[in-house]
Amino acid sequence: MVRTLRDGDVFVTQNVRRLGVIAPAILTIATIVPLTDTVTPHLLVSGTALAPKVPTTYELSGPPLLLGFLAAATAEAFRQDARLRADTQGLV
Repeated sequence: MVRTLRDGDVFVTQNVRRLGVIAPAILTIATIVPLTDTVTPHLLVSGTALAPKVPTTYELSGPPLLLGFLAAATAEAFRQDARLRADTQGLV
């Protein structure tokens, strides 16, 4: 993406695909990591005397989710612009 930005042609279909992969990856990491942090200690202490003392709370952090949704919105904006560019390419 940096190469296309340097060339002055950011809104190309390759960048749409790249952002289309980045956005779900960020959202997956933002949800899976806290889930893993919650489930792993619970599984380790279940059936022991320490089980009632270990909290099992699942909390999502806002900034990673916001970043994932922002990347998805950017991918959609790039997709729309790439489509408009392809439609008007022969007109100018």
